[in-house]
Amino acid sequence: MEAEILFYLVDRFLAGESVRSLSTWLNDQNIATVTGRPWRTTTLKGVLISRRHAGLRAHRGVVVGPAVWEPTARARSRCRSG
Repeated sequence: MEAEILFYLVDRFLAGESVRSLSTWLNDQNIATVTGRPWRTTTLKGVLISRRHAGLRAHRGVVVGPAVWEPTARARSRCRSG
């Protein structure tokens, strides 16, 4: 997924839009997953709350610090999702 689209989706998600609505929008725009399939809410939610996209490194589900790579999504996305 292009970073620009990810930023757009994160902003809409943080503004309160549902993951279902965002999945529908992606599918209506003919933006497929990396496997070429339509978006499902569970798939998109995983992307939106990904620690990796927020620039965080995790071990066994626990954040252990910042990643050595640049975040692809705004780190504030983690604040809402826990």
